[in-house]
Amino acid sequence: AVIFAFGGSVLFCTSYYIVQRTCQVRLFSDTLAGFTFWGWQLVIVSAAISLPLGITSSKEYAELEWPIDLLITVVWVAYAIVFLGTIFQRR
Repeated sequence: AVIFAFGGSVLFCTSYYIVQRTCQVRLFSDTLAGFTFWGWQLVIVSAAISLPLGITSSKEYAELEWPIDLLITVVWVAYAIVFLGTIFQRR
C-alpha cells in the first residue's frame, strides 16, 4: 500500500509539474488538480482501512471493493482531463 500510495502521488505531482513547464502554461484546472490529490489520498486511506479489515472483493490483484474502484476511476479520469487540457491550451 505504501508503494501504491507514494508511486501514485509521485506520478501525479511530477507529471503536473512537467506538463506545466514543457507547455509553458498553468494547469487546465487548479480545482480539478486539487481533486485528484485529495481523491487519491481518499483512495489510499480507504484501501489502508478496508484491506486489513478483510473488506475485499476476493479477487487477486483486484482486492478493493467497487466503491473504491469507482473513486480510482474518477480520479484517473480527472487527472487525464487536467493533463490533456493543459496540453491542448498551450501556446
